[in-house]
Amino acid sequence: MDTDVVSLRDYARRRAGGQPAEGHTLQALRRRAGLSQQELAAALTHELGVNVRPGAIRAWEHGPTAPPPAILAVAKRLPTLPGVSDLAPDTELELESGLSGGRIGAHIVSWASRQVDALSRLDDQVGGARVLPLAVGSLELLTQLVSRATYNDTQAIELRRTLAEIARLAGWVAFDAGYTDKASAYWRTAITAAREAGDHDYSAFAMAFLAFHAIDRQRDPSAALKLLQAAEQEASRDAPLRIVLAQWAVQPYGLLGEHREAQRSLTHADSLWERRHPENDPPWLYWMYLPSLSPEVPRGIIPGNPSRAEAMFSDGLDTLADEYPRDRTLFSLGIAEARLAQHGQLDGAIEATRTAIKLVSSTPSPRIRERLRRLILSLPEHPDATELREALAGRAEPA
Repeated sequence: MDTDVVSLRDYARRRAGGQPAEGHTLQALRRRAGLSQQELAAALTHELGVNVRPGAIRAWEHGPTAPPPAILAVAKRLPTLPGVSDLAPDTELELESGLSGGRIGAHIVSWASRQVDALSRLDDQVGGARVLPLAVGSLELLTQLVSRATYNDTQAIELRRTLAEIARLAGWVAFDAGYTDKASAYWRTAITAAREAGDHDYSAFAMAFLAFHAIDRQRDPSAALKLLQAAEQEASRDAPLRIVLAQWAVQPYGLLGEHREAQRSLTHADSLWERRHPENDPPWLYWMYLPSLSPEVPRGIIPGNPSRAEAMFSDGLDTLADEYPRDRTLFSLGIAEARLAQHGQLDGAIEATRTAIKLVSSTPSPRIRERLRRLILSLPEHPDATELREALAGRAEPA
């Protein structure tokens, strides 16, 4: 995957590099007309008098066979065909118009939503530090659109909803990149935008990230629990988000020494997960999986039962695909922390720390590097402690 992209548009063009020019043109014409492949096939069948199947559209758009000239000729006349809406302007032109106070339509609202999804998936694979400039740029652009462009009431709600999503994402990648003050500001922007859109589940989701910040960086478990309780009050009764709220409460309870409450919250989170209906999960919770197999939650179990926490980290690591290096690093780091809390497990903690150092280089994350640094500094006298500090700093490779 390319990770040095300047914009998502450039990235998409690179990914489409092997596509025939005619196929790319057909795809662009179809999308600008707002048609699915099935709808385009039906329109071509009606116009040409021959049966055009959706499978043929897919083959032409993605190559290697180019569409016949007659197909392209009809596609270029889509705005004139009965039942087909006027051709939407290019995204770039419509954005420029909106930024100048012009009217924007559903095309731009849909484009903005796709930006959020693409950036979220990219963050999973390459880390927040690399995605931060893209997320902040998208947030600034969407903020200007909301304040300057002309749109109807329905689009206003969708735009503010998307603004909340991109602000929440900007907060997360800023947090992962080590810019914690900026992260908090972005999350508060997300809360406000989601409330303005009437989406209280999403405002509660953004609020939960403020709680996560209080746990991970500020080490303020009491503040984290208050934020999570406020998010619970804001979220709808049956929201799948309640799984996240329960699992993120495990760490602050553990830090406060309330080990029974930590275990109770974890059991509750797993129970909610098992009883949920996945088809009701909102798209923004695509990353959610069984809480006890997550890379963060078992940290709350370490103070009360470090051997069980280690087993949870190991089980989670065994189920994780290689394409998520950041989470693999967190699992290895969690194993090291759990072993360090057990008598006679120092050598095992050193081994897990070495693994985490090797992994962290594949997904730049100042947040995780800082956790590794704190862990290494906390190691008792050990011959390998200096070597590990040098390895993390990039001055030496761990053996």
